[in-house]
Amino acid sequence: MSNQTTTNETSLNRNERILRIRDVLYRTGLSRSVFYLHVKDGTFPAPVKIGKRSVGWVESLVQVWINEQIAQVRK
Repeated sequence: MSNQTTTNETSLNRNERILRIRDVLYRTGLSRSVFYLHVKDGTFPAPVKIGKRSVGWVESLVQVWINEQIAQVRK
């Protein structure tokens, strides 16, 4: 294990959560199809694999995206 990996792992928030799709859709207010267009375009954080056939999104990254959308409206 490299020192960089160790540093990154220890700097993670221990209270960090992974959200499933229904939670992300609820928080963002997006429809599933529009949401996946944002993921495909790279304008929304990429999912993380949490199982063989399941993915989730890091809660803090979802919140950053929401905050960015709000900031754009307020400009």
